[in-house]
Amino acid sequence: MLGTAIMFSPSIFFLAIMPESPRFEAKNRNWDRAENTVQTIAKLNCNSGSGIIKLKRVEDDDDTNNKETGLFGALNFIKATGRMKDLAVVYALGFTAIFIYYTISYSMPRFLNEGYCTGIKVTQDESCIFNKSVLFDLGVISLFEPLGVLVAVILMEIIGRKKTFQSSVLLQLIALTALYFCVNDKYSFVFFTISKFSAAQIGLSPFILGAEYFPTEVRSFVVSFGLVFNRIGACAGIACSQFIFNLHPRIVLAFAQIAAVVVSICLCVLGKETAGTHIE
Repeated sequence: MLGTAIMFSPSIFFLAIMPESPRFEAKNRNWDRAENTVQTIAKLNCNSGSGIIKLKRVEDDDDTNNKETGLFGALNFIKATGRMKDLAVVYALGFTAIFIYYTISYSMPRFLNEGYCTGIKVTQDESCIFNKSVLFDLGVISLFEPLGVLVAVILMEIIGRKKTFQSSVLLQLIALTALYFCVNDKYSFVFFTISKFSAAQIGLSPFILGAEYFPTEVRSFVVSFGLVFNRIGACAGIACSQFIFNLHPRIVLAFAQIAAVVVSICLCVLGKETAGTHIE
């Protein structure tokens, strides 16, 4: 815990110096600060253009200023543009994608440590004791999570968002199906590595698609409120890995497979590719 606190302590400094959102500043009529922030963002993105950025300053009584008024304003905007179904799909995607990630992450140590192929029942105390070989395997598998994210980011720019996530779902289903069969520890290690690799990629989908699938007016609402469903999915995944595992380990694999199928359906329902597009 102390190590984690030390790693995250620099974030306090960066949050202190981070400028406020230019959208928030513009909404509160702090035009100069909003323009300075946009100018800074443009320079960091090497897209400063002519060098001077000016925002269109609307008056307080302008109707364009009343499009978004918090939670209900965002919902009304989404409803008026016919996006309620898309919103529900994005939130279902968020729940199931994070459910897969946490189910795999929390059940994998038990799969590797308790030898589910042997059929030997392990007590609660014994399940908390890991030998060095299992800890080493878990450490190696964890390295494939950032690798999976990196590969996904590269693939999203090459083949698009949807195809990247659909490939990840297919890879996840293959790995989970393979884990139904007991061969040996190395076999389980290989397919849990593949599962962790693809789970990290699938976990990106609600954040990427949720942010890109909706226009700027409601993007913050969609992403922030979507975190509620992500956290619910996380709690469900942890519960599945701890309680359902005690009934039978393969039931955990079945739940993860069902969630992967739901993710695939959500990706198909969304329909549009968001890479390089501007959706209004």
